[in-house]
Amino acid sequence: MALLVLYFVDYKLNVTDSTAGATTVAALDNYKTNFLAYLGIASISPNVVLQALNLFGRTSHGSLSTRISMAFLLQAVVFVTTIGLAIADTSGWPVGFFWLTMVTAVVINAAVGVLQSCYSGAAAKLPPEYMNATLLGNNLSGVIVAVFMLVSIALSPSPHAIGIIYFSLALVMIVVCLVLQYKLNSNDFYVYHSELDCKSGADSVADDNCPPESHGMSGDTTGDAEGDQHMEGLVLYRYVFGKTWHQLLNIFITSFSTLCIFPALMADIRPLNHMISERYFVPTFCFLFFNVFVTCGNSLAQIIQRPGPRYLFVWCALRLLFIPFFLYCNYRPGTIDRHLPVVFDNDWYYIGGTVAMTLSFGYLTSMCMMYAPRCVPHRHSATAGMMACLALLLVF
Repeated sequence: MALLVLYFVDYKLNVTDSTAGATTVAALDNYKTNFLAYLGIASISPNVVLQALNLFGRTSHGSLSTRISMAFLLQAVVFVTTIGLAIADTSGWPVGFFWLTMVTAVVINAAVGVLQSCYSGAAAKLPPEYMNATLLGNNLSGVIVAVFMLVSIALSPSPHAIGIIYFSLALVMIVVCLVLQYKLNSNDFYVYHSELDCKSGADSVADDNCPPESHGMSGDTTGDAEGDQHMEGLVLYRYVFGKTWHQLLNIFITSFSTLCIFPALMADIRPLNHMISERYFVPTFCFLFFNVFVTCGNSLAQIIQRPGPRYLFVWCALRLLFIPFFLYCNYRPGTIDRHLPVVFDNDWYYIGGTVAMTLSFGYLTSMCMMYAPRCVPHRHSATAGMMACLALLLVF
């Protein structure tokens, strides 16, 4: 976010046009002040909508691969346009540049919504640990961005150069991902697992994969699996939701507690002990630590899978206690006067809480995402994976 403010607000939109009317000047001031809010709406809304629409599309191997490839191509086109805007002199039309930026954000995040949903659906057809790989990849990219932020603060290059370099790197990564996607389509392991749901065997759900309530009142999973083979439409989605709602609720609660804290609350916690420069405090202990330890939590879930699905809710609910913990750290939101006492008056308390909060978020989210597809027969695992991905995003 710091890089977005530096490039868009402090550079591209920070212009003075003497010929502009009062209305245009007021609008530009509004866009600069509320840029992140506008960008958030333009990013989250299409992402959620496209994930929801993608959930109701076909989830066959060919269908998913086609949608993934088209989404990558669309992103590549948009980033070429964005690089062109970074190179061009837009000082004469800042308002037009702002709205063009919002349009590109809508298109990019619509494509991201399709990608996240499709990859969750594709990974859900593979063994459980592969579902966790999608989360690992997302959070590892956050680590890279956080490191780039620290490097940019240290080097302090011009905002113009930052924009061109970062958008160019994004374009290179998209091209690499597109090539890897074509390689994936011919991978024997992936093709084998993605075509398992085409077979007509009556696969049942293992008893230890889900709470017993999700198997139905009778607890007879075999008959249930045999009767679901020809379900489609709302009947199918209601069936999958009925089997997975426990894990979807766990995902929602875990994400909700995290969003209440990161980034808004954590970004306004100020240092007390001055162990490092205040300039690096938030980028390091908020953004870098968050992504690093969420990734560590994802990795830990690959090795240890405890507790089981039945008791996972307890640990997800306990994470709500992190909200008052961070409020009682040295939280100083802007110019607002603080009335609560600073109970945790040492930076090490804050750092320890950050590690615990982020590590548990990564671990519990991975557990929920791995458990959800195992609550249904294999043929419906892609739908369950997409539902889990949508539940993760709905909070954000």
